[in-house]
Amino acid sequence: MTILTIVCTVYQIKYIFKLNKISQIREDFSYAMVHDMKTPLSTIMMVQDMLKSGRLEGKPEIKNKYMNIAESETDHLFALTNKILTISKLENHKLEMNKT
Repeated sequence: MTILTIVCTVYQIKYIFKLNKISQIREDFSYAMVHDMKTPLSTIMMVQDMLKSGRLEGKPEIKNKYMNIAESETDHLFALTNKILTISKLENHKLEMNKT
C-alpha cells in the first residue's frame, strides 16, 4: 500500500509540473502574440494620424507608400488573428486536422 501511495504521489507531482510548464508556454505565447499585434496597430495608427493631419496632401507618392505600409500591416494583423482563432478552435476540438 505504501508503494502505491508513493507511486501515485510521484505521478501527481509530475502531472503538476507538466501543467505548470503548459501554463508557462501559454503565458509566453500570449505575451508574444500581444507584442506581435501591437506593432501593426501602432503602424496603422501612425499612418492614420498622418493622413488626418493633412501633411501628405501634396505628396501623393509618400501618401501611397504609407497607405501600402498600412495595408501590409492590416494583412499581418488579420493573419495573426486567424492564427489565434485556429489555435482556439483546435484547443476546443471544434476543428479537426486530417493527415494528407
